[in-house]
Amino acid sequence: MKRDASQQAGYDVFISYSHSRDTGLAEALQSELQRFACPWYRPRALRVFRDKTDMAASPQLWPEIERALRVSRWFVLMASPASAASPWVRREVEWWQTNRSPERLLIALTDGTITWAGGDFDQARTDAIPPSLSRYFAYEPLWIDLRSLRPPPGTTGRPRLGDVVAEFAAPVHERPKDTLVGEHIKRQRQTRRVVRQVIAALATLAVLATAAAVTAVVQRDEAVRQALIATAGRAAAESAAMAPDRMDVAQLLAVEAYRMWPDEQTRAALLSAVTASPALVRHLQAGAPVSAVGGSQDGRVVVAGTRDGRVLWWRAVDGARAGSAELPRPVKDVAADRTGRVVAATDGTSVLTTPATRLPKTWGGPVDAIALSPSGRFLAVVVPGRLTRVDLTTGARRTTRTFDRPVDVAMPSASTIVVGDVAGQWEYYTGTNLRLTLSSRHSVMGAHGFAPTFSSNGAYFTHTRTNGGPMPLYPTIRPLSITNDSAPKEARSHGNSPQAIALSDDGLHLAVADGTAIYVSSVDLRGEQVTLPGSGAVIEGGLRFLGDRDHLVSAAGDVVTVWDLQHAGRIGERAKVSLYRSCSGCDAPRAEGERRRHPRGRADRG
Repeated sequence: MKRDASQQAGYDVFISYSHSRDTGLAEALQSELQRFACPWYRPRALRVFRDKTDMAASPQLWPEIERALRVSRWFVLMASPASAASPWVRREVEWWQTNRSPERLLIALTDGTITWAGGDFDQARTDAIPPSLSRYFAYEPLWIDLRSLRPPPGTTGRPRLGDVVAEFAAPVHERPKDTLVGEHIKRQRQTRRVVRQVIAALATLAVLATAAAVTAVVQRDEAVRQALIATAGRAAAESAAMAPDRMDVAQLLAVEAYRMWPDEQTRAALLSAVTASPALVRHLQAGAPVSAVGGSQDGRVVVAGTRDGRVLWWRAVDGARAGSAELPRPVKDVAADRTGRVVAATDGTSVLTTPATRLPKTWGGPVDAIALSPSGRFLAVVVPGRLTRVDLTTGARRTTRTFDRPVDVAMPSASTIVVGDVAGQWEYYTGTNLRLTLSSRHSVMGAHGFAPTFSSNGAYFTHTRTNGGPMPLYPTIRPLSITNDSAPKEARSHGNSPQAIALSDDGLHLAVADGTAIYVSSVDLRGEQVTLPGSGAVIEGGLRFLGDRDHLVSAAGDVVTVWDLQHAGRIGERAKVSLYRSCSGCDAPRAEGERRRHPRGRADRG
């Protein structure tokens, strides 16, 4: 068998003991002999063999023990009646007697008695020594009594030998006991000092590591804070930059910037975003570029068509989606009845209505415009040179001749249809047989007019002028003798080429979309022009009055925007106050400053 590496190096001490009786003391003796007077930088001072710790698993136990005995310098016998009766202990003692000197054998009495008498052990009174040791020693040997160190029966744990281990360590180290004990104490002090230094170093390192960790956390938090501040600042700046074109995105950016880091800059951006356009009520997301927009006559439903053929309608009061439909091609025009119960749309080829109604597949040409009667029963469709009226209940149709280049159609009632053309002319058709009852007979736009626009009910007509001057307003039910110079009313324009124009049904307000804002004026040039910023670039024909002269709907990109000219803003509200004149000769009171209670109990502003 190949010799173990530890046996090749040799052992300082071989411990022979009874496994049944002295295992605890043997373990303690082995441990403390290895540590006694040991420098802190070495694993052990002595190499001690004990068969439980130093023997590899082998079917041949005695050859292993014999090899350990052969390379050991000292033999320690754990003497007790149990070891004296153990065949293994006897065999180990006999081998040592045969091969080694008695001066290298130490005795540790763990149990029983040892008595020396007349140059040998008294066999009658000695029960802890194997019989083979009789007459082995020429002089009385020194044995160390460990009986008091044996743990009480039933207890566990390793006993501590204390200074008694020096009795074994001194001869093995071949040094005087007091010198060895002094060195052991010195080594212990060195070890304690090293331990204290290591603990102090580790504590210092722990403090430094903790401080570094705290510093890193603080720096990380500061970096995160600075990143948040920078990101919030960029979002606030982008909000201000996008407000003219995309007020919906600008408001979202301002809200997110304030959520990220509420400071003066983001608070100012948020306040600017929500107060920049008080008349703006809400944005409606269409999900695709909008190509047509309209609404119900009572202003409760907003309708839009998109370039991908979808038709969408929402409740104006809360922006909730009310329905949708689809056409094969981009939507060209949309219409709704008085309440928004019936919606119609066309893509220039086909026409759909909701609720669905069987309609012709072709209309005699490309569809230019559609309209619904207030009740939603009748549908008007115009194509170049032809007007068709459809009864959606019975399916009955009536067709008549009209303009070759129509641009708009309206149904102010079930029996009246108004058609306008690109040259600024209009015609009224009445009755079930579509009888022509009124016509402008000729164009009122002249050479310098363009962009003809009719109100939703067809009652009024206007157009822009190339010189950017006031826009003329014509009632379509006026007598037929209309000339270019006889426009009875005018309204302010804005710019020479607005993207979209809208007329209120009562003919009292005009809205013009130019650039990224909408400008609303009173007819007859009364009052100041109201600016609605944040509309974005309104599409051609993407501006309509919604129900009355105070509500508008516009379309820019993929967003439909609802406006209310009486809206006080998202963070404001309207309040009625009473103002009192102190005397008949004084100036009229002005509303400014904070609200307070009037002495008579009514709210007042001073």
